Amino acid sequence: MSERARAWGVMRTGVQHAFLKGTLEGDLETISHLYWAGLHGLAALELAEQLQSRTLDELEVPMIEALLCGTRTSIRTNASAAAPFYTDPSENNP
Repeated sequence: MSERARAWGVMRTGVQHAFLKGTLEGDLETISHLYWAGLHGLAALELAEQLQSRTLDELEVPMIEALLCGTRTSIRTNASAAAPFYTDPSENNP
């Protein structure tokens, strides 16, 4: 197994565990990719020395919290708490 495949497997497995515990909901593959992209982006910026006024250590937890905010079950079931970022498709919006 390649290093890339192993790293992706770790990310996807972590997200899958959160799904199984009921912490996250939605499309497993999409949410896994969102977490992968968000955390990869921070790492890439750090490696390129492009982070400006914050360090990787200072941004890691806020990034994970921001990702959780958009994918956590409690937010998805209370759409008004996440507006305008989340629109419940079951609601009839004109």
